[in-house]
Amino acid sequence: TLTFRAEDQEVAKTVDLKASIRDLHPQTLVPGFPQLAALKSFDLPVSGDITIAMTASGDILSADLDLAVARGRFILPAKDAKPLQIDAGRMLFAYDANNGVIELKPSVLRAGDSSLQVIGNMTSNTTETGKHQWPFEIKATGGWLGLRKVTEAPIQLGAWHAKGRVLPDDGTLNIDDFTVQAGGGRVEAKGVFDVAAAEPSSQITGRFSAMPLRTFKAMWPKSLASDAWEWVDDQVQEGRLTSGQFSFYEGRYFKDQQPGTNAQNERLSVAMEFADITFEPIPKMSPIVAPRALLRLENDSLEIVAPEAEMVVAGGEKLSLKGGRFTAVQLDAPVPSGEVVFTGRGEL
Repeated sequence: TLTFRAEDQEVAKTVDLKASIRDLHPQTLVPGFPQLAALKSFDLPVSGDITIAMTASGDILSADLDLAVARGRFILPAKDAKPLQIDAGRMLFAYDANNGVIELKPSVLRAGDSSLQVIGNMTSNTTETGKHQWPFEIKATGGWLGLRKVTEAPIQLGAWHAKGRVLPDDGTLNIDDFTVQAGGGRVEAKGVFDVAAAEPSSQITGRFSAMPLRTFKAMWPKSLASDAWEWVDDQVQEGRLTSGQFSFYEGRYFKDQQPGTNAQNERLSVAMEFADITFEPIPKMSPIVAPRALLRLENDSLEIVAPEAEMVVAGGEKLSLKGGRFTAVQLDAPVPSGEVVFTGRGEL
């Protein structure tokens, strides 16, 4: 619902237009305003108050928005991305027409046990080729990252920063720099999303620094690889990440990429190296301990390679393993298929 009223400010010779909105879903605005295609990602109800200061001739001088966000979803503009559940939030915006700046005042978003306090700004200008663009920058002033298991305490956020551009004429959202630091680790990424296209097209690349396993589980890009993340969260008990990188190509950005397993129009690739890792390849199987292991994910296929490892068998004896390789395919299936291959030596 939408209600509004106008108030004349005789001294300033301006008109204040005040409006209230209730349960507005931003994505419903896109059909009437194609230049707002980026709002398609916001599947959540918004309520709040808007105040717009205008001249007597109708020119906008400034605007203030105080918006409450209710439970809903943020949908990454990629075909098979898993929506991010948003529980609640409050977003404060101020628009200065004279300088062409939209300011994001101290605001907060909550999702499960995660919370993010942010500030930022967006400006309006043109590119070198004369195209209209909206450069933006958002950073966190505080917050924490929740983990899947509610018994574990959240990880304090050290830094969160996003910088990019919205290009309305091209219908693209460019993320030039996305960085998260927390719990002794760091993730860096960048990407392009065709938010106005009928068929999703996007590309994302990024890398992980060395970090503890607990931090890695909190920072995993769950929207793009939720099934693999659940496997790692359940089956990997100890270890630390020494390095990692990931990439995702879809639609028109996929055309120069070699198709991965079961891929038709997209490719997700993740490669990570772990040290001192303990994991169960199959639930209830004896844990495998390895000083070094490489984890690779190609779309819905997972592989872990451990050149040397040990398995604790009945009676506490240790079985030395060589050339270990664990694979699982169709991770999104109700019952994924898996295979474990090792060469062992020890007293049984």
